[in-house]
Amino acid sequence: MTLSNSAKVSCIEFSQQNNLILEGTQQGKILILNLEQQIQQETKSSHKDIITNLTNYDINTYLSGSQDSVIMIHDLRQNEPIAQIKQHKQQINDIVTDLDTFRFICGSQDATISVWDFRNYSQYQALLDHQDSVNNLLMIKNTNTLFTSGDKFMIQSWDINKQTQKNRISLTQQPIQKMAFDYQQDILICAQQDNLDIFNTELLQLNTIEMDWQRIKDIKIEDDIVKILEDRDVILKLHKFQLELNGQQVEDNQKDIKDIQIPFSQLMQFDQCFYPSQSKENFDQSYEEEDQISDDIITTQKLSLKFSQLIYTKSNQDKYIQLEIIQEISNDHSKIKMILNDRIQKLKPIIKLYSQNDMKQCIQQINRCNDNSALIDLFALLKLDPAQRKIQAEDIILLLENVIIILNSKYSYQVIKGLEFIKFCFYQIKDNILSYKTAKKQPQNKVQDKNQIRQKSYDTLILQFDKIMKLPKLNKLLQVKDTNLVNLTSQIKNEISQFLNKLE
Repeated sequence: MTLSNSAKVSCIEFSQQNNLILEGTQQGKILILNLEQQIQQETKSSHKDIITNLTNYDINTYLSGSQDSVIMIHDLRQNEPIAQIKQHKQQINDIVTDLDTFRFICGSQDATISVWDFRNYSQYQALLDHQDSVNNLLMIKNTNTLFTSGDKFMIQSWDINKQTQKNRISLTQQPIQKMAFDYQQDILICAQQDNLDIFNTELLQLNTIEMDWQRIKDIKIEDDIVKILEDRDVILKLHKFQLELNGQQVEDNQKDIKDIQIPFSQLMQFDQCFYPSQSKENFDQSYEEEDQISDDIITTQKLSLKFSQLIYTKSNQDKYIQLEIIQEISNDHSKIKMILNDRIQKLKPIIKLYSQNDMKQCIQQINRCNDNSALIDLFALLKLDPAQRKIQAEDIILLLENVIIILNSKYSYQVIKGLEFIKFCFYQIKDNILSYKTAKKQPQNKVQDKNQIRQKSYDTLILQFDKIMKLPKLNKLLQVKDTNLVNLTSQIKNEISQFLNKLE
């Protein structure tokens, strides 16, 4: 089936019982595609901004969230919203529903979570303070447990009834893009850009699967088969693999069952096959005492998923701590190795261009990497170059244009590196600029035509340093709690400002 559609789709939901596809658009409209009748219709009174989320509630009802911060409740039989909620201040990032308890839960970019009664659209309780943008929600059925993730690379678990945080764990890689729960094994699967992290319900990390993915659109789990929908360069790719957790490296045991590339134009056909089949879920798991393996710490080298869950629930805290340390070391080692290999691959062409003194191409290569760490590594090369290569004014212009990006990083380590490099560039070129300005004031030493390009570079650098000194970011850095950051910012701001005043 092919339907004409000029609107840009921002999110999608499949209503299996009605054989409908719901599409949210960047224009704030919701399109309903009937797969049987092959017709398309548009809902009335849609949102005023990009649709960010569509979620089914029951056979006749679904919810929508948008960048306009409004939540709308829709009835398919009426083809228009039956209610709207304006509780949040910023865009709605995710909505989950619990039909058994008549609840739906909304997460917003305003760092709050709201819980609602679907029967009268009233709020169960006050907003939960998430501390950062709520990007993903996952409600565990038949429980009061809610898992969330946001911008701070952290997964949190909440007790919805008590309005309390139960547990949390920090990640060091990327923000979580999607979460799913395997009810047969009681495990939480969290997808980042480069890997899947697997946890038990107490957020004890059980394993990591390393993958080469870009943007994860959805995760489904059925009969121990994990299905990942990836958006890669206008192509949707469906990855399927068997999830095996036997205490060994998952990537050595996983089996790539199927890898499909699907153009966006064929998305409707794809959604039918991607949606999980209707099957009764097994929520309860019990482990008999005689089946439990001895919890001697020596046996944890070949730790199974079931065994790790048993140990976590035991009262022997010493052994739990030892196990946790072993798992953290193993996971950290794998992540560090992956990060270093990635940085090495990015650095190889940069080092080659640097050795050829082609700073322009070097900077362009870094821009293609789209990674602050590559720029920081180049700074390290410049400072520790055994040949004491003297960078030219033209090179510093290119470098300072990029260092501003690092100053806007959310990581203080990267901000400090950016400040240090501004200081490094300033010390490298300040004497040349001063000599140029002094010579320029003397009529007998006016610049010759052959040196006009170099002199123009000095003028550009003066403007660049002046622009950096006027950045609002520098004033904000003077007010942070990190004394090292404040002292470094103050030193740079004072030295460069005094130098610029001296040139006037």
